[in-house]
This record gives sequence, C-alpha cells and structure tokens, in this order.
Amino acid sequence: MNPFPKEHELIDVFESEPKIKDNETPFYYNHLEYLLTRDNGSLQCELEPGIHWARVIWKQKDETLVDLELESIKGIEIEKRNGKEFIHFIFYEGNGIKNLIVRTKPNFSISWGTLRE
Repeated sequence: MNPFPKEHELIDVFESEPKIKDNETPFYYNHLEYLLTRDNGSLQCELEPGIHWARVIWKQKDETLVDLELESIKGIEIEKRNGKEFIHFIFYEGNGIKNLIVRTKPNFSISWGTLRE
C-alpha cells in the first residue's frame, strides 16, 4: 500500500499496539489487529497491508453496526484536524469505489459512497 502510515502513527491513532499474528513476519506483511473504544462503541480494524486488505468492524455493546471487508486498497492515510482524527482508505482508481473515511476521534463515524462515471 502506498501511502501507508508508519507503525507509530497507527499506534497513535488507535491508542494501542496491534495484536500481531506472527512475531517473525515483518510489520508490513503481517496481520495487524487494532481495537479502539469510545463512548459510541468499539472499532476493530484488521490490516494486511502486503495484500492490500483490511476489515473494519464497528460495534455498540453486542450489536454490530458495520462490518466491512475491504480489498484492492491502494493506500491508507491518517488525518488529524480540529481535535478530530480520521483514517482514509484509498482505493485504486477506475473501480468506481470512493474512499472510505473512518472517524476515530472524538467518536466513531463512517463515510463512504460510490462514484458515477
């Protein structure tokens, strides 16, 4: 993935270190799992940057509000402005998929859509 945040940037936005599937596999090629909790639920984000894959799960208590499995991710960017933090999932052009924006601070929200040609 390009762009892709540095390891410390992901730790900063998720406020914790990831669960790593294989300690012997380099960070970029590993399966990374982050969990973040806010007043309006919990956000689980799984990343496998080496294969351009991610999964985003937003839950409130025991109810799953959003469960997205994402493929063909070109890159991921982190944005911080006015006390808010966002993760932008950028997809390859030409597939009609608009960027997915996940707000992680102060509370969770998700913005996504499709493009018409």
